[in-house]
Amino acid sequence: MGKCCKCNGKLLCMCLLPCMMTGHLLIYIMVSIFVTISYTPPKIIIHYIAPGISANSSALASHPLGPFWNLRLEDSALWNQLQHAWDRHHNPILRGNTTGMMRKPRDKPLSEVEDDCLSNCMPRKCSVPQMQDLNSLPEQMRAFIWSMNCREYPFLINQPDMCRRNNSSFGLDSPMLIMAIKSQVGNFENRQAIRETWGRSGLVKGESKKKGGLVRTVFLLGRQDSSTGPHPDLKNLLELENQKYRDILQWDFRDTFFNLTLKDLLFWHWLQQYCPTAIFVFKGDDDVFVRTGALLDYLHKQWEEHNLWKAYTNETDMDLFVGDVINNAMPNREPSTKYYIPERFYKDGVPTRC
Repeated sequence: MGKCCKCNGKLLCMCLLPCMMTGHLLIYIMVSIFVTISYTPPKIIIHYIAPGISANSSALASHPLGPFWNLRLEDSALWNQLQHAWDRHHNPILRGNTTGMMRKPRDKPLSEVEDDCLSNCMPRKCSVPQMQDLNSLPEQMRAFIWSMNCREYPFLINQPDMCRRNNSSFGLDSPMLIMAIKSQVGNFENRQAIRETWGRSGLVKGESKKKGGLVRTVFLLGRQDSSTGPHPDLKNLLELENQKYRDILQWDFRDTFFNLTLKDLLFWHWLQQYCPTAIFVFKGDDDVFVRTGALLDYLHKQWEEHNLWKAYTNETDMDLFVGDVINNAMPNREPSTKYYIPERFYKDGVPTRC
C-alpha cells in the first residue's frame, strides 16, 4: 500500500510540473506585455535649429545645450576660452547668416582690445581675457600668447626661383617632391649632412630603380633667438651658406619651440606663391634620416593609382596626407620639460593629430 502511494505521488508531480512551468511562462509574458504597454518614452527635446531661424533671435542660431558644447568651455584655461570663441566664430551652425559679415557671438562679452586679440596681430597690446597669472607662465609661452595672432613675417632670406632653377635641363616642369626641413641658424652640420645624403636636390632614383623624380630641398629657419643666452652672430656664415646652396628660407621671427608652427604656416604661403606646381611635399626636421628612394617609390604608386581612378571619379586633385597619427595624448604637465603645458593655459586632452 505504501509503495502504491509513493508511485502515485511521483506520477502526480510529473504531471503538475509542466503545468506549473507553463503557468509561470504565461505570467512572465503577461507582465512583459503590461510593462511594454504602460511604458512612456521620454520626450526628446531637439536643440538644433538651422542658422538664422532661432525663435529667440533672427541673428543667432541656437546651439547644443548638452555636454557636447559645455565641456569645451573651460573658464580657467586661456586656450580653451579662445578656442571656444573661435569655434563660435567659424562654425556656421553657431553663427547667424542674416548678414554677410557677422560679429562673432560669444557667451561672455570681451573688451574691444580682447576682440582685436582674436583677429589682429597686436603684440604687446592685447589684453588676455581672465588670466591674472600670465607672468607666472614660462617666458616663451608668454611671448607666444602676445604674438600668437601674427601670421605674416617678412623674409630675411627667400628663394623665389627654387622650383624654376635648372628644371628645364631635366626636361621637367616642376619638382616631384619638395623636402621642407625645419632647422635653426646654428645647425650647419645637420643641413650639410642632409644635402650630401637623403636630402640631395636634383634627380633622385627610387629604390626600385624603375622611377625617380626631381627633388628640391629647402630649409626653414627663423631669426636666431638671443633670449636663451649669449650666442655668436652667425648671420655672415648663414649668408655664405645660402650663397653657395640657395636652399634656405628664413623669416624675421624668433626661432623658438612655440613658434615651430609658424614655419609650417609661412612655408605653405611660400609654396603657394613660388612653387604651386610641386606634386608632393615632405615636412621633417634636420635631425632625422629619410629613405628618399623608398618615399619616391611610394609616391609614384599613389600617383599611378590616382591616375587610374581619375577616369572614373573625375577628380583631378589628389588628396594624400601621410603621417603617424597620435591618439589619446595628454599635455605634458612636468615643468622641467620643454613640452610643459600648465592647466591654466590649456585643459583637457590633446586632439588627434599627425
